[in-house]
Amino acid sequence: MLKQRVPLVFIGVAIAALLLPLIGGHANLWLLHLVPAQIFGFYRGTRGALLLVAASWVLSFVAKLSGPFSGTGPIVIISVFSLINGFLFEKLHKRSFLDELTGLYNRRGFLLYLEQHLAQAERLNIPLSVAIVDIDGFKSINDSYGHIYGDQVLCQVARLIKQTCRAADVAVRWGGDEFALILLDTSASGALVLAERLRLHVEKKASLPITISVGVSTFPTHARDKTELVANADRALLLAKKDRNMVVLEPDPSHLVPQY
Repeated sequence: MLKQRVPLVFIGVAIAALLLPLIGGHANLWLLHLVPAQIFGFYRGTRGALLLVAASWVLSFVAKLSGPFSGTGPIVIISVFSLINGFLFEKLHKRSFLDELTGLYNRRGFLLYLEQHLAQAERLNIPLSVAIVDIDGFKSINDSYGHIYGDQVLCQVARLIKQTCRAADVAVRWGGDEFALILLDTSASGALVLAERLRLHVEKKASLPITISVGVSTFPTHARDKTELVANADRALLLAKKDRNMVVLEPDPSHLVPQY
């Protein structure tokens, strides 16, 4: 852990007043310009929060001054993450991958995690399955009960998906009334079992008589890359939606999970 003492006051002015915010590609930085000869004029106090920030997020480099300040020598620029803004940045960063209504990952999050998990599956030589879920007759729910109630149904299905998923699974709101699951280290048969468990859970626990249709595809059994994986799961979903309340594995439509 960094033991450096962090100065808090510079010639009677709070250092916070000298901080310059700078937003970068992956960082929200506060830049503090200190002239070496004046550093000793700082109050040598410590602050736990600043020490924590300094321990994790300090970048230091030396730059030559130019113009009227060229005679003062190098200036040490210490770039420190603002603790509060750091948390806000992380929150905003995570939020960009989340669906605001349901709290699940959004399509952007799906694409990110699919690429990461698929790379892991290839590296470890393990299967990866994708399931795409559609709420049967959702348009009629909106037409009969209104969009506010439709949003409540989406949130309820999202909760039921969370209850069914395992800790390592990635649950996503794909868009509209469709959801998706990324199932790492899950074979086609394992994905079918989980998808059927989800189908039954929604059928039994939803407040309205709601059912879902699910399309499943597995890498590398039925797909060679992420594009084929998603496309096959989507085609399987179209087959499942023809009869509704069904789970289908693509590319073989004979792999239907019987209803109980």
